[in-house]
Parts: sequence; structure tokens; C-alpha cells
Amino acid sequence: MRFSTSLLTLACVSALAACTAGPDYQRPDLLAGHQAGLPQQATQATTGKVTADEKAVVQQLLPGLDVQDGWWKAFGSEALNQLIATALSNNADLQATNAALKVAQENALVLRAGLLPSVDASWQPTRQKVADPLASPAASGAGFYTLHTAQVSVSYNLDLAGGLKRQNEAAAAQVDAAGFQVQAARTTLVSNVILAAVQEAGLREQLQIAQAQLLANRQLAELTRQQKALGIASTADVATQEAALAQAEAGLVPVQRALDQQRGQLRVLLGLLPGDTLPAEFTLAQLQLPSQLPLSIPSELLERRPDIRIAEAQLQAANAQIGVAVAARLPNLSLTGTLGSSSLTLANLLKGNSSFWNLGANLTQPVFRGGALLHQQRSAEAQYQQAAAQYRSVLLNAFQNVADTLRALDADSQQWQLNSKAQQATLKALEVTRKQRAAGAIPLQNVLQAQLAEQQASLALLQARLSRYADTVALYAAMGVSMPDKLAATASPVAQQ
Repeated sequence: MRFSTSLLTLACVSALAACTAGPDYQRPDLLAGHQAGLPQQATQATTGKVTADEKAVVQQLLPGLDVQDGWWKAFGSEALNQLIATALSNNADLQATNAALKVAQENALVLRAGLLPSVDASWQPTRQKVADPLASPAASGAGFYTLHTAQVSVSYNLDLAGGLKRQNEAAAAQVDAAGFQVQAARTTLVSNVILAAVQEAGLREQLQIAQAQLLANRQLAELTRQQKALGIASTADVATQEAALAQAEAGLVPVQRALDQQRGQLRVLLGLLPGDTLPAEFTLAQLQLPSQLPLSIPSELLERRPDIRIAEAQLQAANAQIGVAVAARLPNLSLTGTLGSSSLTLANLLKGNSSFWNLGANLTQPVFRGGALLHQQRSAEAQYQQAAAQYRSVLLNAFQNVADTLRALDADSQQWQLNSKAQQATLKALEVTRKQRAAGAIPLQNVLQAQLAEQQASLALLQARLSRYADTVALYAAMGVSMPDKLAATASPVAQQ
């Protein structure tokens, strides 16, 4: 009977130890019953011939093209590659997210230690005096003695309800979230560096156009003054042209300021101080539009976009916390044991007659906590519902972000083609006026006005080119970048060990 009872007790304990409180995580199927397709533009190539200095003739969307780490090399600039490498090494924000990942990993390993037995060793020498009435009359030393105690203590939480396991699941999910934060920070940093380089190149070209416009306006103003002196132009004509000249002069200041600020922002991204030297200046001729662009289907976005993965990791952590709360309401069993030796002298400390030991068990069942444990569980369940709603929101916004970016690319292509036609038309008109001027058929003023028209069209074309670069970068970021092998190897240490 005693053997049967012990066996039954052992079986019950083993069965409880095999249980894990709370629900197991399952990814919500938010795409079921919904059309999560991409806009029509996504199934077509984003076409449009580009100028020779842009190097790429067309941009084509390729479904299933994976965005690997190093995607920025598609912009064809070694100077840009070096700039990004510097930013990835020196950027303070990225270093902070890497440190946050390390914190999450170490915290997870702290919780993992709770699944293992704890062992402590101690040695305690004490000098004591026995009260005089208790001291033996025959003893010498007036009741003084030294006691040496050495022991090893072992304790182990059997985690019957699986609360510790759920805590470790939550910690592992937080590590995943921190890892995806690093991935998001890398993508954001690289995108910002590319955009900074593109904006710098665009501002530098815009400054050149503005300077050419200023020169043309100065010549026009001088011609108008000469015409007034000859009685051909009126005072109003002179005032109008001088106003245009003043406007052209004033237009240089914000462009130069924006260029200086852009260089300063680039220093921040690279982890440099205002007085530090930046690399060589960028021009659009150094860059090319990638000819092949990635296009992920919605199910792939669930795995690639770090914002979605972060939200899902938070959802996993919230799900595990339900198990932690449920386990807190169930019985828990811990075992303790001590093996040691106690002696009046060190020489006798290891002798057999000085040893002692004890074994113990502690089975605890919460009985009354004023409803605190129940409400703690309900709070965890509500937090899961909150995380689920946030996950759905992130998912919807991510899909909309991809759709908006694809539409923007298509609109950029159309806008570029229209602006290109307009610029070509003004360039042709300028060539015609120059020939007419060479033949003496028209005054110089007509040529200068044609130059201004061509320069304004070139400025509009420049803005269209910059939009294509910016939205191309946005598409890479929107599609999600595969996690680098080095970063992937550092994620979820609890799950790996």
C-alpha cells in the first residue's frame, strides 16, 4: 500500500510537471476572408526612360525578389556604400538598439536560470561564548569556543504549473522584439543615409540651376535698364525685371542653407561632430536608380517587415503572461536539501561524525488573496487583447504603406515622363532661339527668357528624379529586409539553448 501511494504521488507530480498553464501561442490569421492583394501597379513594371546619367533605363517590379542585407548596393555608388558602412559602425541610435538587444538577452538568461536547481556553498566560522550558568565547571576557557560549519544547499522549483516556462517564453519573445528593433533601426538608418545623399546631390544641382537663373536675371535686368535709357522699355519694365532679379538672389539663400543642414544631418547619421570632415560631396551622376525592385506578397510581409514582427513578438509575450498569471493560482512544489558538517576544529570538519543533512519539500496552494490572482489573470488576458489589436493595426498600416509606396512609384514614373517631355521642349525652344539670335533675328533678351524657361523645367525634372529615388528607397524599406545572419544568430537565446 505504501509503495502504491508513493507511486501514485510520483505520477501526479510528474503529470503536473508536464503541464504548462495558459494557452499556447497561435498566430492570428488576419488575412483569412480578406483580399490582401496589391494594387494594379504592383503587377506591372514601373517604366519610363531615364537620362543617361541615371544609368537605369526602366524600373521593373519583380514578385518574390528577396531584399537582402546590402540592398543599398543597387544604387551603384561605392562612395555611398562606404558612407553606409561608416553609419552602421558609428551611429549612436543603432548602438543603443544593439545595447537594448543585449539587455533583453541577458534578462532572458536570468529567467532561464530559474528552470535549473540553485546550489549554494557556505563556510561559517563563529566564535561563541556560552552563558556562565550553562558552562560546564570542568571546562576550561570560561565557556568560549569556535564552531566551524560548512554546507552545500540545493533548492529546486519543480514549476508544476509551468509558470516559469511561460516567463521564459515571454522573455524569449521580448528578445525577438529587441532583435527586430535592431533590424528596423538598421533599415531606417540605411534609408536615411541614402536619402541624405540623394537630397544633398539634389540640392547641389538645384543650387547650380538657381545660380544660372540668377545670372540670366542679371543679364535681363541690365538689358532692361539699357532699353529704358534708349526709351524702348518703361520704368515699370525695369522694376519688374529688378524684382525678378531680387527674387532670384533671395532664392539662393534657402537652398544653400538647406544644403548645409543636409550635410549636418549626414554628420549626425555617421556619428560625427559638426567640426568633423565629411566624405566627398555627392552628385546625382554618382547614383543610379535600381532597375529591379522587390515585390513581396502579403504573407511574405508577415515574415520580413520588422514592425510586424515586433508587434507579433509583443503579442507572443502577452500570451505567455496569461500562462504566468494562471500558474500563480495553481499549486507549486519546491524541493530543498542541505549537506554539511559542523565541528569545533577545522581538522575534524570533514570527519563523518561531524556531518549533517536534511531534505524537505514545500507544496504551496494559494487559498485566499482577496481576488488579486484572479484579477491578475484577467489583466493579462486584457493585455493580450490589447496586443492583438495593436498587431492588427500594425499589419493594416504595413499593407497600406506598401500599397501607397507602389502607387507613388507609378505616379513618380508618370510625373518624370511628363516633366522630361516639358524639359526637352524648353531645351529645343532654347536651341531655336539661340540660332535665331545668331542669325540676328531676335534680341538677346529672348534667349535669356528661353534660358530661364529651360532652367525652370530642369528644376521640375530634378524634383521628379528626386521623388523616384526617395520612393525607391521607401519601397525597399516597406518590403522588409531579411535579417543579417550575424543579427539572426543573436536572437532568442532562450529558444536556442
